[in-house]
Formats: sequence, C-alpha cells, structure tokens
Amino acid sequence: MKASVLAATGMIVGAALAADLVARQQAVFRAEATYVEVAVTVFDRQGAFVEGLTPSDFEVKEDHLKQTVAVLSQVDLPTRWRQAAPPEASRPVYNPELPRDLQVADGRVYLIYLNAIEARYVPATRRIAKDFVQNFLMPEDVVALWSPARGLVSFTNDRPALARAIDNFLGTEVDEELGVFDRGPMPPLHPRLTSAMSWFSSVQGRKKSLILFSAGWMGLGPTFSDSQPPSYQSSLVDRPDVQIYAVDVRGLVAPFSGSAANPNRTADSLSAAAATNAELDALSHSIMQMKWLAEDSGGFAIVNHNTYQDSFRRIVEENSRYYVLGYQTTRPANARWDFRSITVKVVKPGLKDLTVRSRRGYVAR
Repeated sequence: MKASVLAATGMIVGAALAADLVARQQAVFRAEATYVEVAVTVFDRQGAFVEGLTPSDFEVKEDHLKQTVAVLSQVDLPTRWRQAAPPEASRPVYNPELPRDLQVADGRVYLIYLNAIEARYVPATRRIAKDFVQNFLMPEDVVALWSPARGLVSFTNDRPALARAIDNFLGTEVDEELGVFDRGPMPPLHPRLTSAMSWFSSVQGRKKSLILFSAGWMGLGPTFSDSQPPSYQSSLVDRPDVQIYAVDVRGLVAPFSGSAANPNRTADSLSAAAATNAELDALSHSIMQMKWLAEDSGGFAIVNHNTYQDSFRRIVEENSRYYVLGYQTTRPANARWDFRSITVKVVKPGLKDLTVRSRRGYVAR
C-alpha cells in the first residue's frame, strides 16, 4: 500500500461510520448529532477482564452531562497465548468511502511513533521497537511506523519491512524543552501523518493505539482543559478513539534526589549541586510527563524498566479485550477550541471493586 493512496482517503466524517454501526445495532441517531467512540477496559479485583456487559451497564458523562450509550461492541481478539473466537460484533466497521485495499484492520491497530532523540539512545530504541514488532505483533495486526526525520511506513503487517524501517531510524537531536512538538507557530501535521490519523478515524469498533518510543518526554501532551488555545499536537493526541502507550527507551534511570543545598558548602559546590539537582528535576519531570501523557489518554507508560516483554504483553492484552462505546452528542463544536471531559463507570448491580479505564477527554472536531 502506498502512502500516497493512504493520503488520498482524506479526512473522514465519523457520522458515516456511525451509520453502519447503527444499522447493525438498530439504534437511531439524529443526523445533526456528532458520533463519539470511546474504548474502555474493565477489570475485576483479580485483574480479570469483565465480559458480557451491555450498554445499560455503563454510565458515560461528557462534561458531567450523562450520555446515552447507543452502540456497544465487545472486542475479543486472539493472541499467541490466548485463543478466542471473535464474535461478529468485534469486527471493525469501515467508512464506505475507504478503498477496499485499505480495509485491513482485522486485528489490533498500532501507530508506532519513534520520537526525535539524542544519538546515544538510538541503538536501544531500535532494539526495543524491533522487539515489539517481531515478538508481539499478531498476524492479523496492522501497524504504521512514523519518525519525524524518516516519515511514514503505510499500515501493514509486513514485519520484516517494519524492522528495516526501524533500522533506518537515526534519532536526531531534540531540544528537551520541545519534545516532538514545536512550541513556536503551530504548523499542520505532516501530510503523511495526517493521512495516518485519518485512516485511524476511518476504522470504528476498534481500539487504536499510538506507541511512543522516546527518551523521556518534555513536550506537550493531551490538554485536558477548556481554556487552552488550539495546538498542533491536539490533532494527534487529543482524539477520543486513540490511546497512547509511552515507552521510555532509557531503561532504569536515577531517581529524583531532592535538594542538595547545604549551608556549609562553598559557592562552587553549591553551584554544582544546583546543576545536579536541576538535571535530576528534569529527569524526574520527563518520566512523570510520559506517565501523564499516556494515562490521560487511557494507556500507560513503561518507565524505569530494563526489560519490556511483560509490559508489551500487557499492551497486546489491552488491545485484544475491551469494549467500544458509541454515543451521539448533540452539542455543536466550537470554532476555535472545544475540550470535553469524559468519565465512564460501570453501574451494573452486584459488580464492585472494578477498574475502569478510558481516556479522560477529547477535543471535539
């Protein structure tokens, strides 16, 4: 599949996809409403996935206003360590305008983002990213690979091609104050990355996951506020149907040690201590930013680890068994900025001590 073909699909209107989901589940939506889709995982106190929930078992609020869950599907995809027979409801729904050769998301859907990093972290990034591709992608999965310097590999399940693209990753130096997003004038996303996100939006009834490989994070993240201006990054990370998993390729790093100031030290030693503390502060902040970026989007961060296999397996599990809730919000979107918080609860009688995870908000488009 060529990236140019991918880009040609253009931006997809969610309502067209909702119509297919609606037809399946006999729900009726008003044409002027906007379709919102949220992926939700539900676990009991033992960490087991809770199956068999219905739309009435969930309570969804958008900006504290209760919404009606009209579309629900339970996705149950097989893995190498757990077989399953996916029900019809777990099959993805495609926008009818999407070319048939792009309707390939029968399994998990990933976008791997190799962040701009210092050269010293490039070998570890290549090794860790290839480990995920070679050992944790299932035959039915599709993944696209993006890096700011090298561009995009179209969505595919060709693992050797993905591994070769990872080997071409060069890192490039990055300003620690910027992360991957520029704080200057907000340019549009690269056309190929925009087309990838449009393809994400063209598939419903599926969880879409962005896996960020980075040496910490000091840049922008999901903006969970109704008072922020529109920004370049919101097109990527503030979508309601995309979860972020952040992978810190630095492995185990030194913890934050607190202030090293001592009144008996010389001016030179105090200056050195202040510089050391500043570095530790930045290090600690870069770890917390990765966790915040991921958890607010409904994912999680892999930080302070030298081994990644257990966490990669957890990513696969979270993208294999989950619910997709769809509802129509009749609130019109603002022209400039419209952040909306989302809360999801399970209200089925008799179910207690559940862990319910979903993203905490999105920017209406």
